[in-house]
Amino acid sequence: MPMMPPSELPVPRFTLAERDRRWAAVRARMAQEGVDALVCVYHTGHHNHWQADLQYLSQIGGNNVDASLVFPLQGDPTGFVINPYYEGPAARDWMSDFRPTRRAWGDLIAERVKELHLEGGTIAISGLRDHLRAPEGIVPSGTLDRIRELLPDARIVNGTWICQEPRMVKSPEEIAFLEKSVELIERSVDAMYRTARPGVRESEVYAWMLWEQVANGGDMPTLLSWLSGPWGRISQRVLQATTRVLQPGDMIFNEIECRYGGYCAQQVQPMCLGRIPDEVEEMFNWQGEAFEAVREVMRPSTTFDELIDAANIVGKKSDTYESSVTLHGRGLGEDWPLIPGRYSPEIGRMPLQERMVFIMKPTVRLKNADLRGEGIVWGDTIEVTPSGGRRLGKRPRAFLQLND
Repeated sequence: MPMMPPSELPVPRFTLAERDRRWAAVRARMAQEGVDALVCVYHTGHHNHWQADLQYLSQIGGNNVDASLVFPLQGDPTGFVINPYYEGPAARDWMSDFRPTRRAWGDLIAERVKELHLEGGTIAISGLRDHLRAPEGIVPSGTLDRIRELLPDARIVNGTWICQEPRMVKSPEEIAFLEKSVELIERSVDAMYRTARPGVRESEVYAWMLWEQVANGGDMPTLLSWLSGPWGRISQRVLQATTRVLQPGDMIFNEIECRYGGYCAQQVQPMCLGRIPDEVEEMFNWQGEAFEAVREVMRPSTTFDELIDAANIVGKKSDTYESSVTLHGRGLGEDWPLIPGRYSPEIGRMPLQERMVFIMKPTVRLKNADLRGEGIVWGDTIEVTPSGGRRLGKRPRAFLQLND
């Protein structure tokens, strides 16, 4: 029986022009660094963010599929997956050479390098070290040992930055995918507001939020972090809501992501199962001032240090509260930078570029606060434009409340 052609499956797809743009940019960087082939090794960690380079170059991905890639400076790239056709339908728009590994990753990668006559060349491995959230690297040691054993004459180098810099500035097609991601996130927000009620289990609300994403074309896995409870006694941050029963007056804080064709925007949308206390309302108003202060200066040539300084506006004007900003790149995952988590003076001096995209989420807290749940956060995914940051979200900024 003939198989349905992959082209007939309705999945998110990028154009061949987008493929050519990416491949040219990455190969230019490889040539600059004297790299003969870039290898992306399987690792589905951090909600599948750690295979971002592989998906950027191949469209291989979806629901934590294990995959690897050999991407030569010249010649056809080769994708490796566990079983035939696990690469997904979109990948076949861009590539034709896919090989099942049966989990013999190092053997198959080395075999392809030898086919390319690059066994004595320079082989860069993405994620060997200096990964955004894993500075020690994400490459499985056994696979790395096997590659070195089978390619003893190759020069193995770190390739983390070969794709990272091209990925920092998004194309119009990438921004369209991020806009779709935000659209699905806002469906999740609607589901939270529709279902979160006293007497309902948090896990039910959480499930409806994820249902909206999957039912409307979103990918799994995704991040949906959760904090809840009465103001002044908020729970720890969890990565999946528990079966705790919501109570009148509970707060819900979150980080909501959705993957669409691998692309992952984020919003932060707080909610109260009742009316928010006066203190929370005051903090939320201050938070809006910090958000706008940062958004207004998100223009090309503004430095990250200048963004950080803009976010400190509340502490400069209030004797009670202070503010700071969390900012990190949005895209396929592990998009630099991560502020404050991977801040350095070099990052601080780096200027923004048009079409960079970030989650921007200032926090306002009491000046003597210790815990994460004592702050107020609201955030949206922002595109850098000449006129300042452009919100990708459509919902008005608000602290959602249930009115009796």
